[in-house]
Amino acid sequence: MWKFIIILTSVLLFGSCNQPETTPETTPESVNNNINSLKAGNSRFFMNEPLNWEPLSPSENKEMAKNSIEPSTIILSCSDMVILPAIILDQKIESLYQIRTVGNFIGKYEMGSIEYALQKFECKTLLILGHKNCGAISYFVETLDQRKKGEIISNFDHIDTLINYFSGEETFDKLSPQDKMNVSNIVEKNIYYQANFLKKRDGQIKKLIDHHQVKIYGGVFDPQTRKIDFFDL
Repeated sequence: MWKFIIILTSVLLFGSCNQPETTPETTPESVNNNINSLKAGNSRFFMNEPLNWEPLSPSENKEMAKNSIEPSTIILSCSDMVILPAIILDQKIESLYQIRTVGNFIGKYEMGSIEYALQKFECKTLLILGHKNCGAISYFVETLDQRKKGEIISNFDHIDTLINYFSGEETFDKLSPQDKMNVSNIVEKNIYYQANFLKKRDGQIKKLIDHHQVKIYGGVFDPQTRKIDFFDL
C-alpha cells in the first residue's frame, strides 16, 4: 500500500513539473481599473484639477531611480508636442510605459518596445492615442493624389514607407473618396488599423491578446476641448 502511494505521489509530482506554464487570464477588474484611471485622469485634466502635475524633486527622482518601476499601462501616442500622455491623462510618470512615434504608427521598433513592456512589466492595458489635426495624417491626406501618381513627396523614407503601407490597407481602400480626405476620420481609422496590425501579426503580442491577457483601447485627444474620446478595440 505504501509502495503504491509513493509511486503515485512521484507520478503526480513529475507530471506537475512538466506541465507547460500558463499565465492567468487578465481579470476584468484589473483592466477596468487601468482604463478607468486613465479616463478619470483626463477628466481631471479637462476640469483643470490635476493630482499628478507636481514636478518631482531631486530626492524623489533619485528615489524613483533606486526603486523598480512597474508601469501598468502602455501608451502608444503620437509624438506631436500637443499630446503629452502623463499630463493629459493626469497620471504618475512611473505608471505609464510611454512610446511616442509620428502618427502613432507601429513599425518594427515600436513592436519591440511593446513586446518589452509586456514581458518586463506584464502590462495589462495598451492605449493607442491619436489626436485631432494630426500632422502626419494631414501629410498623408494632402499628398494622397501625388502618391497615386507615384511622385516622390519627401526624403522622409521611413514615414513615406509607413504611410504608403497604410494607404494600401484594405480598410482604407474601402473608404469613400470624401472619407479619404477627412483628416479626423483617418485619425480614428489609423488607430483601428494599428490595433488590427497587433492582433493579426503572429508573435507574443497576438498570443497575449488572444488569451485575454492584454486589452487594447483607442483614444483621440482634442487639444481644443482637452478631452479624450476613448473606445474599445
